[in-house]
Amino acid sequence: MKKKHYFLIALITLSAILFNSQRQNKNRGCVISDIILMNIECLSTPELPKVDCWYYGSIDCPGTNIKVLYYS
Repeated sequence: MKKKHYFLIALITLSAILFNSQRQNKNRGCVISDIILMNIECLSTPELPKVDCWYYGSIDCPGTNIKVLYYS
């Protein structure tokens, strides 16, 4: 009877350890994937946005500093 109790306690302990290990790996994976996604998003945005400048005027065109009438 004592062997069954020891076996049952060992089985419960092993199950708890495995469950906790799986949960920690799952949480760690989410953190890594969030960091990777933020890095990809950061790398995919251009440093200088595309700006179209039209005509000659008194406003500086971003990036070229040429005087233009307006830009978008």
